[in-house]
Amino acid sequence: MFRMLCLPPCLLQRRSDTPTPAARTPPRVVSPGAMAIGLFVLFLGTMTVHPAAAQDPVRPAASPALRSAMAAIQAEQYPQAIASLHRAAGAGEAAAMTELGLLHYFGKGLAEDDDEAYRWFEKAARLEDPPAMFWLGRMNLLGHGPARKNPDADRDAARWLFESARRGQAEAQYYLGLLFMAGTGVMRDETEALKWIARAAGAGHAPAKAFMAGR
Repeated sequence: MFRMLCLPPCLLQRRSDTPTPAARTPPRVVSPGAMAIGLFVLFLGTMTVHPAAAQDPVRPAASPALRSAMAAIQAEQYPQAIASLHRAAGAGEAAAMTELGLLHYFGKGLAEDDDEAYRWFEKAARLEDPPAMFWLGRMNLLGHGPARKNPDADRDAARWLFESARRGQAEAQYYLGLLFMAGTGVMRDETEALKWIARAAGAGHAPAKAFMAGR
């Protein structure tokens, strides 16, 4: 199975990855545990998520064009990768659209452009690509791209993370659990939070496993 944007995490730091005003606004919390989760949500504004962690375990097999693009990305041959991704995306391959979104989001081979990244993620998400749904949720949570003008960004974040999580994305399951724990974009529900975090932990998600072990 190919890996999304096959670059080491140290190369995936965004130049503009700083908390937005929306990301600095603490969620309403009602307990010390929820306060800890709220602080984690704030910390999301400065953390880098490795895209391989948001990979769909049952994603359809990649086309030859997408496989070629991924090999080119691995070799940091971005012009070749971008050309192959556009061919695959033009043929309707959702995973290629997600990869183009990631290149724009992280500024690898393309200008760092949150609006363009969001556009590609949204196109792929409409085709039910779970990683794209995860990235849309994350961008809404952080107020990146069009989400910076969206008064319902938290609710949209929860909606996209749910759609990704229910399709088996462990990273989305973990994020969704944290949103339920903090009451961000959803009604606070510790039982629901633990359900999703436990699912992520069961899929081998390291932070989710650590969270459950600490309870």
